[in-house]
Amino acid sequence: MAYPELGLSLSLSPFSRLDEEILQHLFNRNLLILAPENSYEYVTINEEKELEIDFYQAIFEFAYSIENLTEILINAKSKKNTSALVADSQFKSWCEKLQLGECLSYLITRSRLNYLAPPIGEKLISILRSCLAECSVSTMHYIIWKSVENAAAYVQKPGITRKHASNSVSGNIERVFNKIYSGSWSHNKSFRDASHPQSAMAKIFFDYVFAVDDGGFHHTLDELFSPYRSQKTLEQVSYATLGDARGTNYSVTIALEVKQS
Repeated sequence: MAYPELGLSLSLSPFSRLDEEILQHLFNRNLLILAPENSYEYVTINEEKELEIDFYQAIFEFAYSIENLTEILINAKSKKNTSALVADSQFKSWCEKLQLGECLSYLITRSRLNYLAPPIGEKLISILRSCLAECSVSTMHYIIWKSVENAAAYVQKPGITRKHASNSVSGNIERVFNKIYSGSWSHNKSFRDASHPQSAMAKIFFDYVFAVDDGGFHHTLDELFSPYRSQKTLEQVSYATLGDARGTNYSVTIALEVKQS
């Protein structure tokens, strides 16, 4: 994906399966237009007479002009629009998918380097999601690195196959995470690996909206979302107070602690 403002060519998302999900989401909402002259061979009709598209091969164009897209990006930076986005459950869901994609992509790369292939199923995804609720992608990269290294060392033991070692990765992730958050191990973080650059979606969702450089890598979603939630709660309390005030003088002191992202 070209990113003209920065003069860079970036991947759409951190994970190929997420690329497909994003493209299908945009296409289903008529935000992307299929270029039929370049994509007819990648479009088929299944037995249920539903359209099936090879999102890895087909060519798409935006339904909006560059001017419209630029305006959307600019508006996304405003505090008012950021608060509205944070309050939208779909926005949070996509942020979670981006962070999960970062972890899955790194896990697959580290595993392949050690000739391992941990099964990517619901169990592993559930573990990663639980960890991401408490720690940043940066910390997760360290946890994943340590877990894969432990699995690679496990192969050296008598009677242990690479399949056994691969299956141990998810349990290793749980153990390393628990040791860090129980205080047994130091709270390590990683810098972004050059082989896993920030994606275009991550730049838009985190850098543009929260105005934090690579925020989705270095911060948890709770750290990014909390200041806006606190602000929203304060606004709701203020409006409620105004609605109930009928000729009565009030003296209210509010102590509000906002996390710094």
